[in-house]
Amino acid sequence: MQIVAKKVLLVPLDPVHDVALKIINRKLKERGHKTLLLPPDMSIEEIVDQTLKVKPDIIMISRTMGYGVAEVLSKLVDLLEVAGIRDRAKIVIGGKAIKPKLAAELGFDAGFGERTSYEEAIAFVEGRKYIPKVEEIIKREKDITIGYSYKFHNQKIENMLNEITEEILDWCEDKTSSGIKRAHLREKMMELKGEKNKTSRSNINKKLQHKDQQLKLT
Repeated sequence: MQIVAKKVLLVPLDPVHDVALKIINRKLKERGHKTLLLPPDMSIEEIVDQTLKVKPDIIMISRTMGYGVAEVLSKLVDLLEVAGIRDRAKIVIGGKAIKPKLAAELGFDAGFGERTSYEEAIAFVEGRKYIPKVEEIIKREKDITIGYSYKFHNQKIENMLNEITEEILDWCEDKTSSGIKRAHLREKMMELKGEKNKTSRSNINKKLQHKDQQLKLT
């Protein structure tokens, strides 16, 4: 398939999460696309102005979802639509917690989450179907405790540590804290709740037995 060069504007709305866009920018350039990566400290209005100047085919926005972010993204999409950019450019959003459904609700043409591969994003730009590689990767966690034990090689140090431990336990035996008090209170509440449930079940069983006896009598 012949690659048709696209003009792509990359917009990092999150100043501390622009690494992915930088990588996508490099990969797109390697494949012959014309790209412009904006700085992460631009306002929404400045982004729209840049979009009008560049006239891109695709606008790729990166932003981690958080409090008030949905409103910001919706406002950006609205401004791009008012400026007439929406008619000629596809607008996509990528970042943590981004789902295709959420992206569509916010007015984007596509949405890429944190598990999206760079190849999938590039395939979208080039208008081709993304076919993931089927690879079986068996992860084996290395056991870093092999060859180690809790055995002390120096008996004197072991005795000293045991003495210190005993002294600490003796010192804190009659000590408490608000956290410990809350934990004890929680335990009592759970015990009372358990007793109440047992009583309720017992009463229900007694009532059922009573009803059974009445039915038998009738």
